[in-house]
This record gives sequence, C-alpha cells and structure tokens, in this order.
Amino acid sequence: MLTDSISAAIDELNRLNAVQKVIESSESIDSRDLLIDLGSNFFMKGKALRMDSFIVGIGGGYFVEMPAESAKEYAVKNLERKSAELNVLNSNKRKIEESLLSVMYKLQAAEK
Repeated sequence: MLTDSISAAIDELNRLNAVQKVIESSESIDSRDLLIDLGSNFFMKGKALRMDSFIVGIGGGYFVEMPAESAKEYAVKNLERKSAELNVLNSNKRKIEESLLSVMYKLQAAEK
C-alpha cells in the first residue's frame, strides 16, 4: 500500500516535471502543431491558438485559465508540494521498515 503511494507520487512528480518544461519552453515554440497526450499512449494532433495562457487543472475536476507566468508558478508550487509529500512517504516507509526489523529480531531472540 505504501509502495503504491510512493510510486503514484513519483509518477505525479514526473508528469509535473514534464508539464513545467513544456510551460517554460512555450515561449520558444515556433510551430503551433502539437501532440496532445490523451493518456494510455493515445495522442491527438492539435494546434495551439495561443501560447500565452494555459488551462490548468486545480483539482476536483475544476480548471482555471492562467497566464503563462502564473501557470509556471503554479507548476513549481505543485512540484515542491509533491516533493515534500514524497519525502514524508519515504520517511514513513523507513520508519515502518525499521519497526518491522526490530519486531523480527525480537521474535527471533524469543524463539532461541
């Protein structure tokens, strides 16, 4: 269960890193032709009409249009928040592993 949470957090961090790179490079994109990731390795061709604003999912199925600079800031904040969550998960995982090892050693000592 905890390993699944860590894997999900790592996947989310990777996606956020990719989004941040796209937003940062949006000013230098010459072509307006894009491939839009629909998920599960499905893509759709599209054209960007404007590169100065982005539609950003803010959770709960809600989306907000943001200027490019605000979208960059939002992506950075999300990356920081997800990194902190991943650090907490890893810390909890280490504590659980240490506790399990301690119990295992005590059980082995009790058997002797």
